[in-house]
Amino acid sequence: MKGFLFLIVSLIVVSFNGVFGQSTGNEGEQYYIISGDAFINPQDIVKENPIVHQLNSKDEFSLSWYTPEETPGSVGRYEKLELGVQLPAKINDQILQNEPRKYKLNPYNPEEVDVYAEFYYQLGDKWFGPVRTNGFYYIDYKRNKKANDWREVKTDHNFRVRYAPPVVGKYKCFVTAIINQKDTLVNSEFKFTCVDSDNKGFVSVGKNKRYLNVGDEPFFPVGQNLTGPNKKTLSIEWGNYVAPPNMYDDFYELMNELSDNGANYFRYIVSPWQSEIEFEHLGYYGNRMTNAWEFDRVLDTAKALDLKLHYNMAMHYSFEVPSGYSMTFWDWSAKWDPLSPVYKEDAACWYDNDSGYCYRNELDMINPVDFLSDSIAMSFYKKRIRYMVARWGFSTSIGVMELLSEANNFGEAAIVDHNTINGKTGCYRIADTAHIAVEPYNDHPEEIIGDLMAWQIEMCRYIKEDLGHTQHPIAINYTGTPDFENGDYTYYSDYVDIASYNSYYLSVEKMEKTYRKVTEFYHNEKNVNNYLDKPIMNSEFGTNAGSYKCDGNAGYIRRACLTPFTGTGMAAITWDSHLNEFDVWGYLRPIRELMEGIPLDAENWSVQEPMVQKNKLVEVFHLRKGEWGENSKIVGAIANRTFNYWTQADTVDCLNPNKRPKNEYATMRDFKTEDLSKSEMRFKNMGTRKTYKIDWYNAVTGDFIATTTQTSSSFGRLTLAFPGVLTGSKESPILFFQIYRSNTTFKPVQEPTALNNN
Repeated sequence: MKGFLFLIVSLIVVSFNGVFGQSTGNEGEQYYIISGDAFINPQDIVKENPIVHQLNSKDEFSLSWYTPEETPGSVGRYEKLELGVQLPAKINDQILQNEPRKYKLNPYNPEEVDVYAEFYYQLGDKWFGPVRTNGFYYIDYKRNKKANDWREVKTDHNFRVRYAPPVVGKYKCFVTAIINQKDTLVNSEFKFTCVDSDNKGFVSVGKNKRYLNVGDEPFFPVGQNLTGPNKKTLSIEWGNYVAPPNMYDDFYELMNELSDNGANYFRYIVSPWQSEIEFEHLGYYGNRMTNAWEFDRVLDTAKALDLKLHYNMAMHYSFEVPSGYSMTFWDWSAKWDPLSPVYKEDAACWYDNDSGYCYRNELDMINPVDFLSDSIAMSFYKKRIRYMVARWGFSTSIGVMELLSEANNFGEAAIVDHNTINGKTGCYRIADTAHIAVEPYNDHPEEIIGDLMAWQIEMCRYIKEDLGHTQHPIAINYTGTPDFENGDYTYYSDYVDIASYNSYYLSVEKMEKTYRKVTEFYHNEKNVNNYLDKPIMNSEFGTNAGSYKCDGNAGYIRRACLTPFTGTGMAAITWDSHLNEFDVWGYLRPIRELMEGIPLDAENWSVQEPMVQKNKLVEVFHLRKGEWGENSKIVGAIANRTFNYWTQADTVDCLNPNKRPKNEYATMRDFKTEDLSKSEMRFKNMGTRKTYKIDWYNAVTGDFIATTTQTSSSFGRLTLAFPGVLTGSKESPILFFQIYRSNTTFKPVQEPTALNNN
């Protein structure tokens, strides 16, 4: 605080009380004091005690280097640099430690305490920058295994700054703290070096706006939705307490299992019972810092496993009154809101301590739709996002940031009753005979769509412009299709990078319909009203029929193996099977290995019209390299539609008999090449009389089957002929293939490249 004489004295006091009392930080957390360009081990100060000479007298607070702890002053490209900031004692004593209260500084509110760093990069004799990175308030913990909870431990630096330098070379950094928007504390600059690393960088949308890259390399996501830490019964969201440490341990094991099965991606939704930082108190996250501490470990684990997160930043349940899934504690409403029970027999669905989401109870906002246009609510929600970006925006393990799950469920109000159905007692959604429930997006689109669209676009704009965070692509998520007829064009905003949608319905023809939706609706340049020049991602994929419990894994296999060739920028990630029930995750490895390394963006690959037999029993989905003719390359799958939910089911009791498919899909059949119509199963524009190799793989096991050789016709047509049998069972129901000229290789040969510093 310029002009405050106590600062230098306070710095020395903080150094003695914080540093000298614990020479290596709290319980093993190592750091180095930054003084000018010196990085000083606190233990050395204890030994020599030259504090007056080693600490810069111009510095107005304590600044330290935490990560990487092995190399103070040097950090790998795209790796985490973490700085610690401890303000003078007189200011630190004013910071809130527990519940929010007046006359104290809220460290989570940048209007009261704003800590930030500015980074400059040196090129020749000039410095380029600054790149501003916001700091965040940090509380450290240790696991208490006996009590299955966390124990707060002292840290010498409660504010942290994280940054991932993108360019190899020399940097300088200034750190600033502003108190109550008027008093400014500054430190002298310090310099550090960024060196090369194995980290490839952030996920980005490719130039062709269909596929993703990581750094300069192609990246095709293959994975699974994971609910985050939960009970084995996946029921914690129906309770009223947050996930304890042992559930996080189980989740880390689950992440390991997913990686071991070949996945490179998973979707993680921030929810009130696990990684949410703001629920009980508006703008104060102190009671939620254990969640934040554990999410640090989620990212650490993902990095160690080379997994990327589809990071959904908010669960839609919190904006429902209550959720249609009978989640009455973590929803918007308080216990005695209008839709809460008034009869004793229904009270078991609500907890006595249910006060609702903080935006509802502290802003006295009964209708969640009002949240979308309320300036106070918007201001607080931006602070929440600011904290999340400040703490985790450095991470290259986050692939895509998704703003809100299923935005079109916003404001839904369900009627919940405590009852016994089919011998099972619990809370159930019941019919709204009194007509007091509502689905605003569907029932009153004219009242919500404008505000919902404006809110989502503003939050995306805030991230990219006000926070200056452009490292991660931002996705907007809907279930089904947004209501374009009533003006919901959120997908089309310049601040939105990816269109994400959740797809739930039971149909053997679902893959073909997915292609139609993606390619003929969103990616059809002739459809000028709806053409969307952005990648499409299936964030959730399923049948909404419980079929995964009885279909012999047919549904999982079909959606995972065929969606990569429907025009989406990923293999659709299933919602069910969070715990790898029925051992389905093993089907992911062959897909990842098939798609890994194909330069989908660089070579402008595109999805092609599916080839479907007239009898609808066999289908081919494929992608094709941008350059056609004699240099064509194709990757795809040929699938037997008689391999489906119905023919593979152990029982059909869990499938609605009214949804039975046509007779041709209800009987399992095997097919050989001669069973197919040559006119319906051939590729065009392959060059005249050109010889091609076709590598064949069993899509279920990943086993290589054979390489066949075929020659295109005089008209440039190549008929698809597969080896062996396309079975109606798990033995070989889907075949992967890669087609390429006989004198080339299918995937480019990787050669060492010069480091790209751009």
